[in-house]
Amino acid sequence: MINQLFIDNPPQSLILACVLLLGWTSLTDTRVIIRSDLENLKVADKFIDVINDLRHYYLPCKQDKYLSNINTKSVITIVRQLLKTIGHNIRGIEKVIDNKKEMIYKLEKYNKIHHTAAIMQKQSQVISHNNIITHTNQNKFIVCWN
Repeated sequence: MINQLFIDNPPQSLILACVLLLGWTSLTDTRVIIRSDLENLKVADKFIDVINDLRHYYLPCKQDKYLSNINTKSVITIVRQLLKTIGHNIRGIEKVIDNKKEMIYKLEKYNKIHHTAAIMQKQSQVISHNNIITHTNQNKFIVCWN
């Protein structure tokens, strides 16, 4: 077991095959992909062919949760999980396009420190003074040395 999801690291070739199914050409592709486009292209139906290969890597208790009832959202979740094993991520952003809410996805290199800082910034107000960063969150103060 390498983490809470996988028995063994999935090979990068399998991860890249999943990324290609979503429409990106490589791990460094900077294009954005819209969820409705993935639904129109029936990506979930194409992804079912990859499911049997993925079963070899997922823990048995996680296979039922993630590898059954496949839809576009679950495909994004699975590929995001796979990408994290090689230091990449899919960032999802909600945007309004033609008066309709859409999820926009972009590939990025996974930076855990940046990810944690972004979460803290969303959840709290940040005050910086003389290289000391103070986070205020519901009347609690967290001091971090910069």
